[in-house]
Amino acid sequence: MSLKSKRNREKRKRERRQNYLKSLKRKSEMGILDAEEIAFGLDGYEKMSEVLTEFIAPYSHLADTEDAYQKLLTLAVMAWNVCLLPVEKQRDMVAKVIAEGLPENDLDTKAGLIGILGTLMARKRTFFPDNKRFILSFELTETETGFHLLVLSSLDAPPT
Repeated sequence: MSLKSKRNREKRKRERRQNYLKSLKRKSEMGILDAEEIAFGLDGYEKMSEVLTEFIAPYSHLADTEDAYQKLLTLAVMAWNVCLLPVEKQRDMVAKVIAEGLPENDLDTKAGLIGILGTLMARKRTFFPDNKRFILSFELTETETGFHLLVLSSLDAPPT
């Protein structure tokens, strides 16, 4: 790799991070999150972008466009976070999200979505049972070499 291409890659990486930070600042200004609680690269914590990428790995080949990958990540984040809720609230949350997100008469799509969420939730419980971090936000960008994912998450699950 030439020095020029390495510099360009590093520049793009800095720009993506700056754009993500601007996005977080906007969310903080809108009252969606508290910017005082944001921390990056903490020792002892897994990078949630790597965890989320591993979580969706069996399905990522199905997402061949940025839009499709974005939708896969959205479903994955929803399934992940629902699994962190108390068991008695999980079914209601899935039903609420599906009811709000799809037309009432689209029963085939609803059934398919429930099946996908169920599969992802089972994967979370089986392969990531000890990770209790909520995924608060993610930002996906397409690069020359594929997709780049930034994830904002909680450090620990909030008390129930």
